Amino acid sequence: MQIVNLSELTETQIDQAITVFVEGLYQYMGASITKDKTKLHILFKAMLDPAQVIVAMQDCCAVGILGWGNRDSHAAKSCRKLLVQQLGLYGIGVHVGLNVSQPKLTRDDEGRVEYLAVCESMRGQGVGGKLINHLCSTLPYRSYMLETTEENTAAVRLYSKLGFVRSEKPSPLVRVAARMFGVGTPVNMRLERS
Repeated sequence: MQIVNLSELTETQIDQAITVFVEGLYQYMGASITKDKTKLHILFKAMLDPAQVIVAMQDCCAVGILGWGNRDSHAAKSCRKLLVQQLGLYGIGVHVGLNVSQPKLTRDDEGRVEYLAVCESMRGQGVGGKLINHLCSTLPYRSYMLETTEENTAAVRLYSKLGFVRSEKPSPLVRVAARMFGVGTPVNMRLERS
């Protein structure tokens, strides 16, 4: 398995990676953005920053994707015009949500795992762990934060195994939105590296 930046992939491989992203996160995006997978593909293909997305490749196929951010930038650059074009006026709300829902980082030496998805046929085979380990070994951050849901027990188990521990509670806005869309109970986790 090879880990590469999204920017290093062919157009076909990028589409595969975006499909892994949409399928893997559909439970959340389908509830809060749109149920139309084609629109989700269009939106995130345009909004994901190739410099802040890594992809696990096996036999020239994308099998996992991880988007990361820091104090100053996000893996998905919210594009209000595109969101409104694809979602109508609801796109304005999605634009606001994408800009304020991520856990806030307060230190320059913190990174954030914003998105992690693995294709269904590769789940449970260590792809997510390899993506996170690659991220932590190539970026200079001393601390990494992520958000998952209590109900996503496989993710909580993976992150705990990798050394992440539960940290501060998600913001009130995130908790309200999670209840409103029925996507689960949000949990923030943090990894401190020495």
